[in-house]
Amino acid sequence: MPDNLITTLLDGKPRSFKTGATLYDPDEKKNVDVGDVEVQIKQDPTDDNNYRLHLSGKRVFQWFKEKLQSLKQTVKNSFRIR
Repeated sequence: MPDNLITTLLDGKPRSFKTGATLYDPDEKKNVDVGDVEVQIKQDPTDDNNYRLHLSGKRVFQWFKEKLQSLKQTVKNSFRIR
Protein backbone atom coordinates (compact mmCIF):
# COMPACT_ATOMS: atom_id res chain seq x y z
CA MET A 1 0.00 0.00 0.00
CA PRO A 2 1.44 3.41 -0.88
CA ASP A 3 2.45 5.71 1.98
CA ASN A 4 -0.02 8.41 0.94
CA LEU A 5 -2.93 5.93 1.20
CA ILE A 6 -1.82 4.84 4.66
CA THR A 7 -1.54 8.48 5.75
CA THR A 8 -5.05 9.15 4.44
CA LEU A 9 -6.45 6.10 6.28
CA LEU A 10 -4.99 7.21 9.61
CA ASP A 11 -7.94 9.56 10.07
CA GLY A 12 -9.97 6.41 10.87
CA LYS A 13 -12.61 6.99 8.19
CA PRO A 14 -13.58 4.08 5.94
CA ARG A 15 -12.60 4.33 2.27
CA SER A 16 -13.12 2.01 -0.69
CA PHE A 17 -10.50 0.71 -3.08
CA LYS A 18 -11.12 1.37 -6.77
CA THR A 19 -12.17 -1.44 -9.06
CA GLY A 20 -9.11 -3.44 -10.10
CA ALA A 21 -7.05 -2.57 -6.99
CA THR A 22 -4.97 -5.36 -5.44
CA LEU A 23 -3.18 -6.03 -2.17
CA TYR A 24 -0.36 -8.51 -1.66
CA ASP A 25 -1.22 -11.52 0.52
CA PRO A 26 2.07 -12.66 2.12
CA ASP A 27 0.61 -16.04 3.14
CA GLU A 28 -0.39 -16.92 -0.42
CA LYS A 29 2.47 -14.91 -1.96
CA LYS A 30 0.22 -13.30 -4.55
CA ASN A 31 -1.91 -10.23 -5.17
CA VAL A 32 -5.61 -10.40 -4.30
CA ASP A 33 -8.33 -8.27 -5.88
CA VAL A 34 -9.68 -5.72 -3.38
CA GLY A 35 -11.72 -3.62 -5.82
CA ASP A 36 -14.80 -2.06 -4.21
CA VAL A 37 -13.72 -3.30 -0.75
CA GLU A 38 -14.05 -0.93 2.22
CA VAL A 39 -10.72 -0.29 3.94
CA GLN A 40 -10.20 1.31 7.34
CA ILE A 41 -7.48 1.58 9.95
CA LYS A 42 -8.89 1.11 13.44
CA GLN A 43 -7.30 1.47 16.84
CA ASP A 44 -6.72 -1.84 18.62
CA PRO A 45 -9.34 -2.06 21.41
CA THR A 46 -6.85 -3.79 23.72
CA ASP A 47 -3.88 -1.45 23.11
CA ASP A 48 -4.22 2.27 22.35
CA ASN A 49 -0.74 2.30 20.78
CA ASN A 50 -1.58 -0.21 18.04
CA TYR A 51 -3.72 0.07 14.94
CA ARG A 52 -5.16 -2.63 12.70
CA LEU A 53 -6.04 -2.65 9.01
CA HIS A 54 -9.61 -3.79 8.32
CA LEU A 55 -11.15 -4.81 4.99
CA SER A 56 -14.94 -4.91 4.83
CA GLY A 57 -15.04 -4.56 8.62
CA LYS A 58 -12.72 -7.54 9.26
CA ARG A 59 -9.07 -7.61 10.24
CA VAL A 60 -6.98 -7.92 7.11
CA PHE A 61 -5.67 -11.44 7.84
CA GLN A 62 -9.20 -12.75 8.54
CA TRP A 63 -10.43 -11.16 5.32
CA PHE A 64 -7.65 -12.82 3.28
CA LYS A 65 -8.34 -16.16 4.98
CA GLU A 66 -12.05 -15.97 4.12
CA LYS A 67 -11.28 -14.98 0.52
CA LEU A 68 -9.01 -18.02 0.18
CA GLN A 69 -11.66 -20.33 1.64
CA SER A 70 -14.24 -18.88 -0.76
CA LEU A 71 -11.91 -19.42 -3.70
CA LYS A 72 -11.22 -23.02 -2.65
CA GLN A 73 -14.97 -23.67 -2.35
CA THR A 74 -15.60 -22.17 -5.78
CA VAL A 75 -12.91 -24.34 -7.36
CA LYS A 76 -14.20 -27.40 -5.52
CA ASN A 77 -17.75 -26.74 -6.71
CA SER A 78 -16.62 -26.02 -10.27
CA PHE A 79 -14.86 -29.37 -10.55
CA ARG A 80 -17.34 -31.20 -8.31
CA ILE A 81 -14.56 -32.27 -5.99
CA ARG A 82 -15.68 -33.79 -2.70
